[in-house]
Amino acid sequence: MNHLHQTGSYKLVRSINGHLVLNLIREHQKISGSELSKMTGMRPSTISSLLKELEGKNLIVNIGKGESTSRGGKRPFLWRINNTVAYVIGVDVEIGEVTSVLMDLDGKIVYKAVNTFKPKRTINDLISNIEVSVNEVLYKSCISTEKILGMGIAVAGIVDYQTGVIKITDLLPKIDFDISSIFKEKYSFPTFVENNANAASIGAKWVGPAIGVNNFMTVLIEVGAEVGGLGLGIIINGKIYHGFSFCSGELDVQLPTITGILGHLRHKMVKGTYFHKFQNQVRKITLHHLVNAAKLEDVVAIQYFQKLGHVIGKAIASPIALLNPELVVITGKIAGVGAPLLQSIRREVQLHTLDITNQAVRFGEHPYGSFSVSIGAASLILDDFFKVPIVQQE
Repeated sequence: MNHLHQTGSYKLVRSINGHLVLNLIREHQKISGSELSKMTGMRPSTISSLLKELEGKNLIVNIGKGESTSRGGKRPFLWRINNTVAYVIGVDVEIGEVTSVLMDLDGKIVYKAVNTFKPKRTINDLISNIEVSVNEVLYKSCISTEKILGMGIAVAGIVDYQTGVIKITDLLPKIDFDISSIFKEKYSFPTFVENNANAASIGAKWVGPAIGVNNFMTVLIEVGAEVGGLGLGIIINGKIYHGFSFCSGELDVQLPTITGILGHLRHKMVKGTYFHKFQNQVRKITLHHLVNAAKLEDVVAIQYFQKLGHVIGKAIASPIALLNPELVVITGKIAGVGAPLLQSIRREVQLHTLDITNQAVRFGEHPYGSFSVSIGAASLILDDFFKVPIVQQE
């Protein structure tokens, strides 16, 4: 029977131990060799050797001495990740829009860009639009491609993350499109491809409310004047759950459109309110308008998000009952609305799940809303870079 273990050749053990130490330094931001020795159970001499190895690769830096312990003695040297030794790129591809970010090894955004294009559904246009956005990020950030660890691309649809093949997407009429191979020829760094909701869930682990949470799900919400939908990203034991055919989280839920909900609230767009000028032009109201108005406590915007939250809560109640997550993260451009949306979602979930489930689950929003997917795409590279190697042996 196969079993997992963390022993093997001297070179492999050092690689595993090196990853363990590197991750602990990243998680604690700054830490001493003696603390690393206590946490890992490794001998101080082994830790010292690993720190020297990581420093030699420019992955960590010595930031001076910390405070001595309560027992006195020498002040220990402290270490942190060298966050500028390498960078990662994340790309969120939507119809007519490409959002890109460049992040350092700490997950901090160095540069971000939003490029809009005419919504054409051809392969050449899709590739060109991504390339324009990525090249802008590289050029304006002044970061050499030699320092790029890799690029993550996130799209709506069914994605085989193992091969980089987009199996089905509204972006293209073509199915089984190998986008990863195309960008491997264009850039010297590797390219990962993932579903957008899955990418957002990985991003929430790195830059968001799910740091340190091993069982949670993200709800990526897309709403517009004429369309509305959502997708789930599911994290179980710290890893994305893709499902057997990469369809996990694809609920096929049609959310009411902005126009559909606001049509019933038009009578409240009276003089003196945020949406007075839109009373006879409801189709011109965007999600951006609604989010801003909700922050100003506009009654129309608040009731819009309450009604939308009711539908979202009903749609995700069954997945919450099935998965029993610790945390549910609302993400996408809608994130940032706060109580009007979250309270409405929670109330509806409470109606369809057990009390013990409701008491355990928390609801939150991604702090980088409109950039949450591109951040997640970039985090795919960080997640791969920092993961500890696992060996399988018969």
